[in-house]
Amino acid sequence: MVKLKRNIKKTIPQIRKQTIKDVKKAAITVKETSQKIRKQTKKTIGASLAAAFGLTAALIWRDAVDEIIKKITELLGLTEETYILKLITAIIITMVCVMFIVYFSKWSET
Repeated sequence: MVKLKRNIKKTIPQIRKQTIKDVKKAAITVKETSQKIRKQTKKTIGASLAAAFGLTAALIWRDAVDEIIKKITELLGLTEETYILKLITAIIITMVCVMFIVYFSKWSET
């Protein structure tokens, strides 16, 4: 019985040490997993924002091209200057969207 008590007294500290090691290991695993999730979330958000800006540029260009085609089919319908304004707007919007796409692509990689 005495021997059993000694063994128990020796075993309890060993169990505590092992438990502390296990808890530390689990905490490290949770931290690493959290960092991976954070990084993947940023990548996903960056890709989504890039797609949104790309769609915006595409819609603006669609309007500009539609207007240019309409003007060309009118042959002499050059009295209205709205197609030029839409074309300039499409170019500016495209440049702004490209800048945002580049920015958010770099942001998502950090």
